[in-house]
Amino acid sequence: MFFFASCSTVHFDNSIPENSNVLKTFPEDLIGKYYFADSILKIENKEPLYNLKYFSELYKEKDSIKLILGEILITERQVYLYSEQKSYYNLAKFDSSIIALKHKKEKRRVDGKYLIFEESSLVDTILNLDNSDQLKFYDGIYYLNRFIQEKDWVVYQFIISGNNIFSMNLTNEQDEKAINNTTSRTIFYTIKHLSNKDFKRFIRNGGFREKYGLKKYPL
Repeated sequence: MFFFASCSTVHFDNSIPENSNVLKTFPEDLIGKYYFADSILKIENKEPLYNLKYFSELYKEKDSIKLILGEILITERQVYLYSEQKSYYNLAKFDSSIIALKHKKEKRRVDGKYLIFEESSLVDTILNLDNSDQLKFYDGIYYLNRFIQEKDWVVYQFIISGNNIFSMNLTNEQDEKAINNTTSRTIFYTIKHLSNKDFKRFIRNGGFREKYGLKKYPL
């Protein structure tokens, strides 16, 4: 998953909030298609990316640039992510053979003086309530608990801010340092345990620090 993927993202050994009820479906007013609202997307440990929705022609002003489109679809029981990335290079400024080595898995084409690499569009499932994933609601916020394996969950925070503004938030390196409870099992990420008391403190101190603004497409 291009967005929502980070080596320092915290996983949990329990779904959170721990004692909250599990919802069977999303409410009807949340079902629909959303797009990433930020004009520049700041991905942890990566260079900022320009939003293709707003800057589709910006490559004409740059020697090189990466543009990305991100959309989320919420159905009654699933949440899907769609993303598309385009990288533009001015052929007069760059050695095409060297650039090609950095984009070996991407489709390429030439448009005028630009060499363009396009990452295959993808659909990734963030949440599927027909499997073992869980949707929880606490204090006006939804928590999307994605089951990876036993005692291994990825959690997304979905916030409704009003005026057609939403955000999808996840943990980052700062969050990892803010949680003291660590299980004995770590892979390439850290697995934490959050009791209800720990969870409330974590939220109060600004947990889920990696935030992506969303807007809902009109019907």
